[in-house]
Amino acid sequence: TPTDGIGDIPAAHLVPEDVALYVGVSLDPDGAPWQEAFTLFERLGVEDPLGGIREGVEADGEVDWEAEIEPFLGGAAVLFVSRFDSGDDEPLPGAVIFEARDARAAEAVILDRRTDTFSEGAYEGVSYRVMERGGVIAVMGGYFVYASDEETLRAIVDARQGRSLPLADSDDFRRLRNALEGDALAFVYLNPGALMPKVRGEADQETEEAPPDLLSIVGLDALFERPLGVVVRADGGGFSLQAAMLGDPGPIVPLLRPRDSRFAAMVPAETAVFVSAYDIAGVVDDAFGSTGLAARLRAAVLDEAEEADGLAAIEDLLALLDGELAYALWPSADGEDAEIVIVAEVDDDREERARDLLGELFAEPLEVGDLALSIGDGIAAIGSSAAAIEAVRNGSAPSLARSERFSTAVARLDAPLATFAYIDIVRLLAPGEDDLEGLNLDGDGLGLIVNLVLEDDRLQVEAALTAGAD
Repeated sequence: TPTDGIGDIPAAHLVPEDVALYVGVSLDPDGAPWQEAFTLFERLGVEDPLGGIREGVEADGEVDWEAEIEPFLGGAAVLFVSRFDSGDDEPLPGAVIFEARDARAAEAVILDRRTDTFSEGAYEGVSYRVMERGGVIAVMGGYFVYASDEETLRAIVDARQGRSLPLADSDDFRRLRNALEGDALAFVYLNPGALMPKVRGEADQETEEAPPDLLSIVGLDALFERPLGVVVRADGGGFSLQAAMLGDPGPIVPLLRPRDSRFAAMVPAETAVFVSAYDIAGVVDDAFGSTGLAARLRAAVLDEAEEADGLAAIEDLLALLDGELAYALWPSADGEDAEIVIVAEVDDDREERARDLLGELFAEPLEVGDLALSIGDGIAAIGSSAAAIEAVRNGSAPSLARSERFSTAVARLDAPLATFAYIDIVRLLAPGEDDLEGLNLDGDGLGLIVNLVLEDDRLQVEAALTAGAD
């Protein structure tokens, strides 16, 4: 079993190389990943997490944990789907593989639960059972295999015995595995090309050419043509998710460049939601430019727009946003409402143009109520109140960037910040309270951060759920 990259990848040497989806999950409650997860749950006030799971499973009296669950534990479970183009009445081809504490006992549990009969077969020295109502089961060493059909079972045997290339040895799988480091609760490998067909229209009868799909029009087709990997980890400080994509991110590259957030250091420390992106103008120029397929998309949007002038004003405004653009929300002073500010960097020589465009777009009152607008000193801001905008512009109060909760969340990320979103879950869902129902945070916060960044020419997505002190 391969051990580089994120470590032991469960049963990847039994999985055929050309699968559409692979999901590996640790099933070792005594292993480091789950012990770290249990520590986090206990920190959040959940007593004896594993005992609680066992109690829930045995609650109805129909399942015996020791006899029917424990044989499957001690290693990992793998689910893979070969393809997603089977008929409506046919099960998806694939399998579930358990690296089990006792593979023979796991097989016995399934046979005892099944009420149908089976026939026996063998392939390359591996005996298996074909169930009357569907499914093929086998034991291969320490692995219990439940496959959808005989063809899939034989493909597993071929991969394990070296007659075909296993997923563990494929170049794309190795690249993703090595890009996502650390012991994992779960690892997911997805091949979008095999997952579903491209969404394309019918071919024109005269040209015999199909119209391009939406991803092609906006330049993201190359991003979703290559596989992606996702790893889920846990430690005492929180859960984290890290994803890497091998495809070319194309027009969204401007959003993915690492940089420091100016506005995170200006919005108040009690900010509950903060989203930051950079160089929207670059994305708009690449995805909705004046040439090729992008021009066709823009023309189609304009054709459907009720007011082409309004859309043009939005496009002109976005073209000014070649710096940071951020959204911030925090509880108001009375705790009953929220203050909201959208703030952007604007070059001094473009401030007048920005003022004209915003005035054009917001000439009529909006349903959400009156908005405050402020442009000057290289910053354009729209807010729920003048006081909210001033709180950001002034920046004299403690800022989000200096808060313990935000710093704890950022520290959980492996890559530098680029385009990211941060949510203080407690402040968002229970403003003014230290705890959420059912969770005992003992003064800690509960923060979620998601970051999109370009690392080694790959789009990498990281997310972390953290419990950090104020």
